[in-house]
Amino acid sequence: MVFNFLLGASFIYWSFAGIQSYEQLVDIPPVRIAVSSLNLLIGGLIIFRRRIREAAKFNFLLVALPSLFCGGILFKLAKPFELWEFHLNALFIVGCLLTSWSFLFLGRNFSILPYTRNIVCNGPFRFVRHPAYFGESIMMLSCLIASEKPWLAGFIFLLFLPSLIGRILAEEQLLSKQLVYQKYKKQVRWRLIPKVW
Repeated sequence: MVFNFLLGASFIYWSFAGIQSYEQLVDIPPVRIAVSSLNLLIGGLIIFRRRIREAAKFNFLLVALPSLFCGGILFKLAKPFELWEFHLNALFIVGCLLTSWSFLFLGRNFSILPYTRNIVCNGPFRFVRHPAYFGESIMMLSCLIASEKPWLAGFIFLLFLPSLIGRILAEEQLLSKQLVYQKYKKQVRWRLIPKVW
């Protein structure tokens, strides 16, 4: 409980720290507002999430970490938010909204790393089994396009995609121990993108 509180509080702190340097609300770039809102949501979900029913094995955690690191690097390689064009703001915000919508439906079952949790089958989870990862992929794509170092960002993005797929497969292996998830997989066939995968 203490760890969840401290981790959640750090996300909440960063949500406010990201916008405090702006003198007026109208000066805050839309992407900065989206990131701060997502951090605020994640912080609250971490603080109030349910206890883990079964911890993932160490190798599952190792599979999940590269996509998190690649995402962070892509974020850092993007040019300052103030310089983002309208279409990049729009693309990032679409990804952020999809991710936030998915997290809201996960509610107290939210986790960053793969753990056994209650299965959510409604909201965006009616269309694909991992809608938050799809939203995250859209955000990372916008960071790639906004990068001032396109070759490096392209390389990191090419690492991000297979690491995200590995994360999804590891998570599904863990969740498939539950009969309800096996039934859910039959109802919702697509993992990330309808009609693709």
